[in-house]
Amino acid sequence: MIEKKNEKGEIIKESIMKERIEKNVIERIKLMEEALKKKDYQIFAKVTMEDSDEMHKICEITKPESIIYLNDISKKIQTFIKFYNEYYSEKLLIKNFYAATYTFDAGPNSVFYILEKYEEEIFNLINYYFISTEKIKINEEIKKFFEKKDFKPLENSLKNIIRTSLGEGAKIINEHLSI
Repeated sequence: MIEKKNEKGEIIKESIMKERIEKNVIERIKLMEEALKKKDYQIFAKVTMEDSDEMHKICEITKPESIIYLNDISKKIQTFIKFYNEYYSEKLLIKNFYAATYTFDAGPNSVFYILEKYEEEIFNLINYYFISTEKIKINEEIKKFFEKKDFKPLENSLKNIIRTSLGEGAKIINEHLSI
């Protein structure tokens, strides 16, 4: 429940989860199905970030007990990806272009989906902005763009990066795996 004031100034309680479940999630599922069928990364990225942001916003503003999964580093990562996409939107002259997207499940850890063309560059930037600025070469144009946005490195803020890529998918194996 969230508390709002109505036009008379009275506090009313309202369930934003109801709107999320009855409207937003259903619309996003349809959009996501369409994106996957068409292999449309731009729709996929937009819907992924919107849904993640909305879910965490609801968790934060819910009363009586807020549920806060995201920490300051998580929020900095959100901003980082949004600025990165904004940079390429401006450079490519494509409104709302997504080179990368994020989602956060039940916790502060992000999951990125990145277009292959931008993968190496974004990992260098993540290393530079969240691990160490030493010995990391990054695109100077992007660095200047981030500086104009007052986005500064937060060195040593990430402990691990697990980098994977798409594969063949699940397989049924008859062998037992043991150590």
